[in-house]
Amino acid sequence: MDIGGAAAGTSFNLIGTTHTNAGTYNNDPWSFSGGTNYYDASGTVNDSIAKATAMITVTKYNVTYNGLSHTATATATGVDTGGAALGTSFNLSGTTHTNAGTYTGDAWNFSGGTNYKDATGTVDDSIAKALLTIKADDKQIVLHAALPTFTVTPTGFVNGETQAVLGGTLTFTPTTTPANAGTYDIVPSGLTSNNYTITFQKGALSVMYSISCTAFGDPTHAILQPINPDGSSVNKAGSTVPAKFRVTDANCNSIGTSGVVTSFKLIGQMSDTNTVVNEDVVSTTPDTAFRWDPTAQQWIFNISTKGMKAGVKYTYQITLNDGSSIMFSFALR
Repeated sequence: MDIGGAAAGTSFNLIGTTHTNAGTYNNDPWSFSGGTNYYDASGTVNDSIAKATAMITVTKYNVTYNGLSHTATATATGVDTGGAALGTSFNLSGTTHTNAGTYTGDAWNFSGGTNYKDATGTVDDSIAKALLTIKADDKQIVLHAALPTFTVTPTGFVNGETQAVLGGTLTFTPTTTPANAGTYDIVPSGLTSNNYTITFQKGALSVMYSISCTAFGDPTHAILQPINPDGSSVNKAGSTVPAKFRVTDANCNSIGTSGVVTSFKLIGQMSDTNTVVNEDVVSTTPDTAFRWDPTAQQWIFNISTKGMKAGVKYTYQITLNDGSSIMFSFALR
């Protein structure tokens, strides 16, 4: 034995015990060279490298339905260069969904490969319903005509989807033709969806008087004689001027239902074009509003011109309960 217990001139060969990857290495060989003064020797040793535990992060998703599939994301941090976990992989197929819903306990697994421990777990994912608006389209019919085919305009479909993906049956009210002229709500309903939150919006059904019928040989929806519809009539100041008209339904029947006239105004005078005129029309006759004449099947209002100026052209507007109006003019001399 050399001074200090050394074995001068000797060496080991331990290359056979060198490993990087995880594993159990039984009987790794080694050898000893004794040099000049010592005997050579050799043997084996049992070595092992345990698998490392990677730091795993699985990120859930909380998204809104868009017609596409979604999958959780994951990362693994290891001890390889740059923090990589080489040779590892995730299986996240259990977290993949397309339709709206709450997905509790979606399973994932991690394959650690040679050097990292396998792992499994769950994540809670969710896809919220998309917002969809179904609006009834506005429609117009002539009074007592058949209801039109109601339609809707959707807003909010995603990924090229159409109304075909919805469930239920689209229905509308009203289901019968309204009895009177006016504006009525078109209310859609009945459609359902697992992927959309549906908001129904109403449309407007305008029920109008005919503008193409004739009745008793006269045009309808226009002022009748003795007032010329072209505004050329001239009447004596102080006289009573009868304003008459008829409105009809789709069958050209004259309509005398209460409420046909909603307002009657004097709206203009040609002698003073800078003045805005909006005066109630008055009468010195028993008429205080348009009245229905069942014999002639017409509406009539006797306009008193007492106190009105000669040499002036007066313009009137009759507003009807379908939202339309009849305008006419006459002059006084």
